[in-house]
Amino acid sequence: MRILFIEDDAMNRRVVRDMLHVAGLPLAEADGGRSGIARLEQEEFDILLLDLRMPEMDGFTATATIRQQERDAADHRHVPIIALTANA
Repeated sequence: MRILFIEDDAMNRRVVRDMLHVAGLPLAEADGGRSGIARLEQEEFDILLLDLRMPEMDGFTATATIRQQERDAADHRHVPIIALTANA
């Protein structure tokens, strides 16, 4: 399973990376919405973990962009997105 974690905070990326490592799951990372979208254009992932609050491009905008790109793609691939936030 290929997982991409899109999160601007390095500490949050480390926590999730360590948790998934214990479970034996590899994790690819992007440090923001734009870099996550760029990574998706180059690689395929099975699941996205996506922070909702990021300064450059928030998770809502990133999700809308990703879904539009999926609709425009020839294969119409639809990757599940799991939204995350530290906002309690």
